[in-house]
Amino acid sequence: MNSKRNTNLFLVSLIFIFAIIAGWGLSSFFNNQKNNDHIDISFNLINHFGEEVSNEDFDNFNKVIFFGFTHCPDVCPMGVSVLSNVIDDLGQSSKNKFLFISVDPGRDTPERLNKYLSNFNDEIIGLTGNYESLKPVWDNFFVHVKSDNLPEQGSYSDLIDSNNKKKHESHDAHSHSHEADQMADDNYIVQHSAFYFIFDRKNNLENILPFGSDSEDILLELSKI
Repeated sequence: MNSKRNTNLFLVSLIFIFAIIAGWGLSSFFNNQKNNDHIDISFNLINHFGEEVSNEDFDNFNKVIFFGFTHCPDVCPMGVSVLSNVIDDLGQSSKNKFLFISVDPGRDTPERLNKYLSNFNDEIIGLTGNYESLKPVWDNFFVHVKSDNLPEQGSYSDLIDSNNKKKHESHDAHSHSHEADQMADDNYIVQHSAFYFIFDRKNNLENILPFGSDSEDILLELSKI
């Protein structure tokens, strides 16, 4: 048991370090390009109130976008806390929107996002969806997402069918351990790159800040727009 716990802690630490190193490296790459407006901001997702929204609903607002998931042990809570601090420092503002886009369609329901974000700031907007709607967004933002619970190929519906089949077979063979199996299925880590993407009101990419940036860094970028 201790060995498994130590292994999990080691993996979480590696993910944390990877997020910082990859964040600084990739943000430097993007920001050193002469033309940094090649990110397609288009999306059609579900917000944390269960409403269908698209990128057009956030036109005419400056936007700070961060990717993560609600079961994340450290990187995501720290990232969302930074967004919350930015909002607190700005006070009442009608110019900016702060979006938290899920990288975990299997667990991040609108209800789950709503409960999670209630621990931070109610101006942060959570966005989720199924794999088929989120995958193009990750790709457009060059966000690396890796998890044992995500399909290498195929559609989100294939994933759901596969999971349902596994659960059905498990129930038939070991009905008494269904709850424990379900908890085990939900206990996984999603590896993902972490950045703060900053866009102006016309959806022009202004900057990409790596994980490890603080609220002052984001406030400075927003002040330039």
